[in-house]
Amino acid sequence: MGLGKNIRARRKALNMTLVQVAEAIGWDDGNLSRLEREIQGTTEERLEKIASVLGTTIAGLYSENGPLEEWEKNIEPGPPIRGKYH
Repeated sequence: MGLGKNIRARRKALNMTLVQVAEAIGWDDGNLSRLEREIQGTTEERLEKIASVLGTTIAGLYSENGPLEEWEKNIEPGPPIRGKYH
């Protein structure tokens, strides 16, 4: 997963909107959306702000395991998935 996808996954897992995160870091939600879609870059300073708002580090945002590793333990599992292959 890339940086933008990690940011989006973390934001959604925390039930935060683009607008909430953008306002918290002093940025436009359109720019944040483009960053999440990986069609726009940003500065290290901005990444520090994003990481802080999302409760992780810049390294956590870049992690191949995704930035969600630290809090995944606290999520209750959902019902089993039933389907064609189960």
